[in-house]
Amino acid sequence: MNDGSVALKKLAERVLGKGADLPLALLLELLAPVRQMRELAAEFGLSPKGGFRLEKAPAHVLAPMLAELRDGKQLDRVLRLLLPPARAPGKAATEHEPDPALAEATALAELRGADLARARDELERARETAARARERESDLLRRLELAEQETAMVRRAAAPRPSAAAPGKATTGLGDDKELQVRVHELESEREGLLDTHEALRR
Repeated sequence: MNDGSVALKKLAERVLGKGADLPLALLLELLAPVRQMRELAAEFGLSPKGGFRLEKAPAHVLAPMLAELRDGKQLDRVLRLLLPPARAPGKAATEHEPDPALAEATALAELRGADLARARDELERARETAARARERESDLLRRLELAEQETAMVRRAAAPRPSAAAPGKATTGLGDDKELQVRVHELESEREGLLDTHEALRR
């Protein structure tokens, strides 16, 4: 026997027993939903007294009319109006209806959490990009230093020097100087390119 049946049995014994001090009409008037009392009265074919229309009858008119019923099935239906509304299956007895404000705050917190996660991802990508840029800058600086060193060495080698070589070897010396000048030009061009790249990377 469930809790509802036990409550109904005890309530019926109290109402129908001798010397009852808790009138059913009073309980119905104070506790039962008016709309459901009107529906039961219509279903049982009852007519309210006092000239009221059934669909407009107030609780104090409907309650005595329903309390006078003595049919077991009808009385059971009337007494059930005094029980709390049945909960949906699967819900705990202590479960409360969701608070709209709490639900909104939870949704807002979830959105902010998602925004924060995206911001962290973007920051991490920016850090990785900056790290790669620093590595490339360091590599360019090393290459620039080597190019400047090689350029200085070639310039020193291409500097005119007094020579006691035989006249027949002068052509070879001129050829070597021309090759050194070309190499110097190439190194200077490479150095300029590295400087431009380094400056662009810094920007």
